[in-house]
Amino acid sequence: MAYGRLDVFYPSGDFATYLLDGSSVSVGRSAGCTIVLDTDTISRYHFSITYDGREVKISDMDSANGTFVDGVQLAANESRVLLGGEELQIGHLRMIYYALNEDPTTFVDVAPEETQRYDRPDVGFSMEVYGSEIAVPPGSYTTIEINLTNMTAEAHNYIIEATGLPEGWGKFNRPSIALEPDETGQIIYSVKPLRQSTSTPGDYPITFTITQQDNPEKKLEGGVSVRILPYSGFGVALANPHLQDDESFRLFLLNQGSIALPLTISGYSADDALQFHIQQTQVSLAPGQRMEVRGTIKPKQRRLFGQPRQHDFDLRVKSRDIAAFLTAVPAHYTEKAILPAWAAYAVAGVGAIFTLLLVGLLIILAQPASSEPQILRLDAEKSQAIAGQIVRLNWQAKDAISYDVRVNNVPIQTNISAQTTQWDFDTFGYQGMVQVELVAHNGDKSTSQVQEILVHPKLVVNHYTITPNVLIRNVIQTVTLRWDVSGAQSVTISNIPTMPQQAPVQSAGLATNSELSVSILPDVQSDTLFLLSVQDALGNSYSERPDYTIADAECFTVDTLIQTRAFPRPDSQVIQTYEASNSRIVVDGRDANTEWLRVPLTGGASAWVKAIHVQCGFNPADLRLVSLPVVTAEPTITPITSVPTSVPNTSVPTVIATTPVPTFTPITPTLAPTKTLPPSTNTPIALSPSGTRTP
Repeated sequence: MAYGRLDVFYPSGDFATYLLDGSSVSVGRSAGCTIVLDTDTISRYHFSITYDGREVKISDMDSANGTFVDGVQLAANESRVLLGGEELQIGHLRMIYYALNEDPTTFVDVAPEETQRYDRPDVGFSMEVYGSEIAVPPGSYTTIEINLTNMTAEAHNYIIEATGLPEGWGKFNRPSIALEPDETGQIIYSVKPLRQSTSTPGDYPITFTITQQDNPEKKLEGGVSVRILPYSGFGVALANPHLQDDESFRLFLLNQGSIALPLTISGYSADDALQFHIQQTQVSLAPGQRMEVRGTIKPKQRRLFGQPRQHDFDLRVKSRDIAAFLTAVPAHYTEKAILPAWAAYAVAGVGAIFTLLLVGLLIILAQPASSEPQILRLDAEKSQAIAGQIVRLNWQAKDAISYDVRVNNVPIQTNISAQTTQWDFDTFGYQGMVQVELVAHNGDKSTSQVQEILVHPKLVVNHYTITPNVLIRNVIQTVTLRWDVSGAQSVTISNIPTMPQQAPVQSAGLATNSELSVSILPDVQSDTLFLLSVQDALGNSYSERPDYTIADAECFTVDTLIQTRAFPRPDSQVIQTYEASNSRIVVDGRDANTEWLRVPLTGGASAWVKAIHVQCGFNPADLRLVSLPVVTAEPTITPITSVPTSVPNTSVPTVIATTPVPTFTPITPTLAPTKTLPPSTNTPIALSPSGTRTP
């Protein structure tokens, strides 16, 4: 029975899966290992995994480059318990260990999942998204479960779409689903970021849009955020592993990962007979960056006579991050003696010639030798720059007659005058860690120093659009924002006029190239909505908004003599009459049943028009819902007559006083100057003391 699984990821993007079912599993490149991995970057027997029925442990088998568990290197023959989910790194290979449990009688505590529910009463269906915080490394995958419920009494087909991830990272198991009344269906969305250096780590908000197929105006939006983790990958190669005297080596480096990779380069010979002169001993590679490092090798003590002799050596590349991995590139160096072997016998037999040579040598040595040039100081005015900026280098040197400048081992300018002490480096066209090398010359002697400058890409908003770009005021509508930004470290969209009851839209930590679909309810004219704010690596900010306009919600009368009233009731006072058909009416709200639409008037007043009396270019049900106060019925006036009562034995009659009746004042609203109200027909009623109506 398998107790675990080991997933192996190769730098090429391929991966393999191995089930672990033995009590001891060895991993390496030897044919004697349980799991054989064909790569020269690991040892023959690299590490082992053991299982004693209770615990799973991993041990390094004294490997050359080490075994790393979650970024921490194991000591030789050290054991560590594996619980599941650990990331292993050996050589160029990345692995993930998963614990398996096939015992059906074992109960496992399941971590509670966070569920986000999205629904709107007017669309007739709801959506539940499981999982709010998801993290996945490139090359691996995770799934998001979406449950859709049809809350209507009819069967419907629904279409689901997702936005927010780069192309090829996400996929649905089915793009549409048919649901019967009160039925719930499940849709699975798989997220698998590509294992490439361009898979920028960070938070990526995903927006799911559910649309009813037979009524596209009914749609629902919800979302979840996925965090893409960084990963490391590295490649190294030596141009010529067989070096001769006075031959420079060329070491090629490649950062295959998605984060910056700091490296240290050094040389090692087992007999300690070689000297290594490396131009850049410390470099830093941006994601996907390639670099060439040059150097020379010389023997510490050169022989005068003898046959050529071969020295074995390694060029070692070690990362300066938490992984601290070490990669060794083997090579050979052939040392030649100053004079061939037969020269010793010739010198012994020809003393005179030797004497002449000795005299000539003394004459040559007596000539004044050129001084060794020295670079006392080399400074860059800043260590980081945005592509296109100028970085000035200043230096101070001694005994130099000319200078050369090389950038990433490519000559840029030669034969610079000895009186020059500064040089301007144009960073346009460069990205990542750049090595600027100053070479000082004096005759056949030279020396050099290197300054590293981190060049960040220039901040450029390639495009930022909104679809549609004509927004209707006070009407619920769905817009899609699309943007593509280069050189940004952070992307934020602010001032999104979402609906009050809508779930918050994630607008910070956005991807640099993505899109966002959201339902909005714009109410006022503003040129600061949907503000895209970006920031580059040095903290420089830039803001931009898409090109859009906000228009009034317009409707047109479908007949003549259409009236607007003071309240959404047919018996309320008439405010305005539109005599002609197809008259324009601006509306800004609706009642709860969408039977009446509110018409704004000059001065802040408003009127109401029946929805069936106008035709609009939008769905009136999407208008803003207006909360109406409770209106009591208008009082009915009843005449009251007092009745005298006779009392025996008295001549003074007693009269019951009448109850005062309120006086009604006609409503006089403030109207737009383009229309004239008909005269009011309400006339105040006065009562006489006897209760008789007086017109």
